[in-house]
Amino acid sequence: GLLQRRHPKAKLGGGIPAEFERILRRKKDIPSNVNITLEWLKAQPDYDPDAMVYSMTYWGYDVQSEKFQTLANFFWDLYSKEVGSWRDQPLWAYTMSRFHVEPLTLKRYPFNSDGDRTGMNGHHYA
Repeated sequence: GLLQRRHPKAKLGGGIPAEFERILRRKKDIPSNVNITLEWLKAQPDYDPDAMVYSMTYWGYDVQSEKFQTLANFFWDLYSKEVGSWRDQPLWAYTMSRFHVEPLTLKRYPFNSDGDRTGMNGHHYA
């Protein structure tokens, strides 16, 4: 049980390397961290640079799902070491690819306004 939305830029292609380019362009991490992570990924025999990148803003999961537990444990074992990039999308993309998981698709963000439900000072309601 996993529900996620593809990263908005995923349709442009480029997978994990393209996501790291966007991260660097927007100064969301430093080149040395990105390079450490990319080198580690390239050393993995199952690394697919074209792996789908997912948005991590909103997502749903079943904590009792053995598949999700496998994904989460693998991801957190790597991510919690704080080596390389602190951005989670590239490592999560690798994790999903490694375990051949494609989540159910979240069609839209659950808290976006429908355009007619804004309140005072542009406050948006779900």
